[in-house]
Amino acid sequence: MRDATQNHRNALEKNSRLYNALNTWHRSSQSLGTQSPSNGLSMDGGSQDP
Repeated sequence: MRDATQNHRNALEKNSRLYNALNTWHRSSQSLGTQSPSNGLSMDGGSQDP
């Protein structure tokens, strides 16, 4: 069981960068949503141009 736990921990460390990016995007999208009334556009897959 220790090896499985270690592998899981390594996977979490590898995904931490992606996880942090998702958290940052979620936070920024929430702040954008509070500023603009049409926050539904940012949730449809990002069809808007950056």
